[in-house]
Amino acid sequence: MACGRHRGYLGRKISFQRFAETCGAADLASVEGRRCKQLTRDGVEGEIDLSEFATKKLFAAWQDPGFFQKVEVGPYRQIRWSDEIELCPDSLYMRLTGSTPEQFLAKSAAAPAHA
Repeated sequence: MACGRHRGYLGRKISFQRFAETCGAADLASVEGRRCKQLTRDGVEGEIDLSEFATKKLFAAWQDPGFFQKVEVGPYRQIRWSDEIELCPDSLYMRLTGSTPEQFLAKSAAAPAHA
């Protein structure tokens, strides 16, 4: 999976590395149902309800509770179950914090760049 740059919500180029360093998952665990408890790199902690995705064909593997419990943090700080099923850190962060894309991008842009 090659991630370089993509055009962000406001038309600015945003680095995936910056997303991961700012808001990516630091730790997570599956909890009851189709929920994940997540701790982000900047200290935000909470539960994300993913049950709305469980009926989608892409997430059919989640019907097996054992598979859902294998959730892990991927190399780009995304939540993933396999190479085929992963959720991006920026959208999960916005869902967790209730922030808008504009608020998220302002926070990401303000974060220090790492070498």
